Amino acid sequence: MNGLDCDVAIVGYGPVGQALAIRLAERGRRVTVVERRAEPYLLPRAVHFDDEIARAFAAMGLGPELATFSEQSDFYDWQNAAGETLLRFDWSGRGPGAWPTASMFSQPDLEVVLAARAASLGVVVHRGLQPPASPTTATGWS
Repeated sequence: MNGLDCDVAIVGYGPVGQALAIRLAERGRRVTVVERRAEPYLLPRAVHFDDEIARAFAAMGLGPELATFSEQSDFYDWQNAAGETLLRFDWSGRGPGAWPTASMFSQPDLEVVLAARAASLGVVVHRGLQPPASPTTATGWS
């Protein structure tokens, strides 16, 4: 790849890169993403978001889809090896924007929904791109 024809280039296509791509595309920017992985990473990393992130997802047009990849979590317990509760967090209820205070999710499922929204907005994604071996001699991504 010798150049990108876009207004904004984003490096990395995890949830943050996806959300940024969506928000920019919604504002009329031509967005291109470069991602080193050829395929989405299918193991979960992040597992929780709060009501403010739910509000942000809704602002990206994903409000109706939240229930397809997340569920409300009222309590979060930290337990020791014997199964005894060490700490209990009460996350029941809803935040100021009426979204659940806490939701649990699978990151790969979230990324599928974000990618579909980005694609619907014309975001261009190039997967499987590795950085140049030497930034002083390389002219672009290969």
